[in-house]
Amino acid sequence: MEFALSLDAEKKVESWGVENPEALGLWVGETEKSLRALGEKLAVGELILFTGRGIQNHVALSLGDKQQLCVGFGRSLDNEEVGDTMKQIQSKWAS
Repeated sequence: MEFALSLDAEKKVESWGVENPEALGLWVGETEKSLRALGEKLAVGELILFTGRGIQNHVALSLGDKQQLCVGFGRSLDNEEVGDTMKQIQSKWAS
């Protein structure tokens, strides 16, 4: 895990290892809105977890009713490892 950021319903940001938490918090909020709207338009069900792969790192967003969690991972992890690690983080985060 390279960084983590949580964003609550009041848009309060808590982070670890994030250079600009406010900007990432805004991105998380806007990304959530866009992905939920797309999901509704396509009628594919509730959005719970989103993962993306980038040149510098990989990112996973866990989208709950009252809080969002954004976690960055190193490039060396494959999709399955990112998903498995995020599930472990989610279970600890939710408790």
